[in-house]
Amino acid sequence: MKQFISLEEAVEIVKSNISELETEYVKITESLNRTLGEDIHSPLNQPPFDRSPLDGYAIRSVDSKGVDKENPKILSVVDTEYAGYVSNIIPEENQCIKITTGAPIPEGTDCIVKFEDTDEFEDYIRIYKEYKQHQNVCFAGEDFEKGSLMLGKYTKLTPQEIGILASMGYQKIKVLKKLKVGVLSTGDELVDVGNPLDKGKIYNSNIYTLYGKIMNLGCEPSIEGIVKDNLTDIMDKLKSSMDGNDILITTGGVSVGEKDLLMDALLSIGGEVLFWKIDIKPGTPVLCGKFGDKLIICLSGNPAASSVTFDLLFRPLVSQLNRRKDLNWKRKSAVFMDDFGKKNGMRRFLRGRYYIDNKKLYVELTQSSQQSGVLSSTLNCNCLIDVPRGKKGLEKGEEVKILTLKEI
Repeated sequence: MKQFISLEEAVEIVKSNISELETEYVKITESLNRTLGEDIHSPLNQPPFDRSPLDGYAIRSVDSKGVDKENPKILSVVDTEYAGYVSNIIPEENQCIKITTGAPIPEGTDCIVKFEDTDEFEDYIRIYKEYKQHQNVCFAGEDFEKGSLMLGKYTKLTPQEIGILASMGYQKIKVLKKLKVGVLSTGDELVDVGNPLDKGKIYNSNIYTLYGKIMNLGCEPSIEGIVKDNLTDIMDKLKSSMDGNDILITTGGVSVGEKDLLMDALLSIGGEVLFWKIDIKPGTPVLCGKFGDKLIICLSGNPAASSVTFDLLFRPLVSQLNRRKDLNWKRKSAVFMDDFGKKNGMRRFLRGRYYIDNKKLYVELTQSSQQSGVLSSTLNCNCLIDVPRGKKGLEKGEEVKILTLKEI
């Protein structure tokens, strides 16, 4: 068992101990923000036929040769073609077909005359302009051609991609299955929301914070509840919570206290400990292990600490599984706009809010108290400030490294 390892090593261990996501077919109406599980080549031309981009008349360009305002030409209207229909009449010399936007170019014609270049009568028109072959014609495949690679595997499906899929006739599409993540909390002091708060008890915020974070990453969370600080109960709950989930995340019970029983429970049910403790604050006492082929990540019970370490460890994992860089945090430089005088014996991650002013990045603390139990420090937090080990605080105006948790 590895102990007190770097964040980077911890991330690599987590990422290397989980299987690839399988795929499934879903309706395109249910595919928003899912990750595409295959390359998509167009099965057709779009548009699938030559069509008119405007309302007018389909003519043979040769019939307009030499025409101008002083020398107009009269053409007989032999049919009307609306979008969605195909005329079965082939115009002969000096004949035309009235046509609406989106309708197929009638056989025997090769250009479209605008309404405004004609005078319209009951069964004929007078044109005042010479038209060239293929003028005002949208060709089949103008948008994209049959066989074109339209969407690559691992593409995030936004409304635009879903529209493209619909334009190619897809009703269902192959996507990566959502990672199923159970969330479990341990602690005699915890009470679930909706219950009375007795003396010495606190409401369990960790489950709901992590539930939302998991859902935001496109995973499928399940609340596994609260288990008391009892070894047998924790053992039973770990085993039952693994069923139906790909990963289990727990909070509490991973430090060195008398009731920190997660490691003993995991080993007692035949699990394996991959590492214990990461060289960071907050969230040092992280336990990572496996039960069978299932990964379990045990986080601190302190609410700000569990939130921070979740972002540091879990985001890279989900990003790798989905082949989506947008799901991970991004490292950037910013100008620090606060003062933080505490010396860092360990590498520290401060909750921050970064913003852009005149194309430059700035960052400030979400609040002065950055203790691991201060949940309110996560409000308005859109980044983590990475403070190196041994750094003697931070001063206003100095450049710092941040991990952005959302784009602004």
